[in-house]
Amino acid sequence: DGCDSNLTLPFITINQSPIAGFKVDSACATTTAFFTDTSVASSLSFPLYSWSFGDDSVPHQFTIVNQGPPGNAQHVYSTAGTYTVTLAVTNGTTGCVDTTMRQIVVVPYPVANFQADSVALQLPDSVVNLFNYSKYFSGWQWDFGGGNLTSPELNPTAIYTDSGTFNITLYIYNSLHCRDSMVLPFHVYEQETFFVPNAFTPNGDRINPYFSPIGKGIKDYKMQIFNQWGETVYTSLSTKYGWNGNTRDGD
Repeated sequence: DGCDSNLTLPFITINQSPIAGFKVDSACATTTAFFTDTSVASSLSFPLYSWSFGDDSVPHQFTIVNQGPPGNAQHVYSTAGTYTVTLAVTNGTTGCVDTTMRQIVVVPYPVANFQADSVALQLPDSVVNLFNYSKYFSGWQWDFGGGNLTSPELNPTAIYTDSGTFNITLYIYNSLHCRDSMVLPFHVYEQETFFVPNAFTPNGDRINPYFSPIGKGIKDYKMQIFNQWGETVYTSLSTKYGWNGNTRDGD
């Protein structure tokens, strides 16, 4: 009948909701994986970030105070695999929340391992063959030690022309630049030689005046000179010292 009535409409408040987002790259097991926050939440009051890394770890939660830096996170995966990472961003004042998920591929960490076909060399033998038994790698580098040449081969041959102790090192790495190495101390011994002269001339002209054997690779040495009665007339414990022909009785 044309009667009027006034109705007061309620006001509805629309609160700002965050937009969750992040970027992540592949990582190696046992190393730190980095998660870069790209969420739109900088204008929120005390936004709450909650990360779940897809393994058995406890979810990581923290609040950005005073609209501070973004909610970046990092995590270490103990084993290789593909994990689903979840980020939930909550408006700390209103409770509005947004969630996003990404997958991260965690590859095995490279493990360096090699063997040599001998434990040591003795000159004139100078060649040792090396066999690479490493795992989870895409590149490698050899260092034979002591200034010796390196090799680009997977299973190289090292050649040593001098005696000594050398550190053979194998460096390996994968596509993510995760690296491992192994060092094998390797010994190259002198060629064992020993020469005994059949004559010497102790006549005062300083030419060949000593009876003195020489050699290489000698660790223990003892030379004794006996007269015709079996008596010791000279003893030397080093090849540096030879007999000049004199005896105890002057003969």
